[in-house]
Amino acid sequence: MDETTSKVEQNYLEQIAALKAQMEKMVEGEEYDRLVEEHKRLTDEYINKREPIPAVPDDLKPASHYADILMKNKKTSNLDFVKTSLSYREAYIKEYGRDPWANELAEGGTTVEDSAAVAEHLTALVNEFGDNPAEFNFRFEQSLVDDPLLVAKLRNKKK
Repeated sequence: MDETTSKVEQNYLEQIAALKAQMEKMVEGEEYDRLVEEHKRLTDEYINKREPIPAVPDDLKPASHYADILMKNKKTSNLDFVKTSLSYREAYIKEYGRDPWANELAEGGTTVEDSAAVAEHLTALVNEFGDNPAEFNFRFEQSLVDDPLLVAKLRNKKK
């Protein structure tokens, strides 16, 4: 039994030596807490010293952003649709340098002056009645005028 006992004791002594070697590499509890605090402080400093990512102002969004909104939102109010359309027009003009509502190349097309007048009228409606969607709808529908040539073409098409 002496041999067995000495082998068991030898295993215990080897394990104790390995644990002592690990403990020498370990950090004291107070030192660990200090290092955790320093890590937290350095991380906070790094995060807080970076410039915040600026929010993109509404007027800097590309025309495609407004086009997506107009195409995806099928159930939107006239007021929201008009506001988004006006924003689309402004962004498109800023990006491409031409008015998307004007089509001077087509026969009987809309001129830039005509589309500017429409935009001014819609902007005035939004500014005056933008806080009341029902009133906006009423005034908006009152301002719409049927195009007699288009109405005649539609009538002929139905025959």
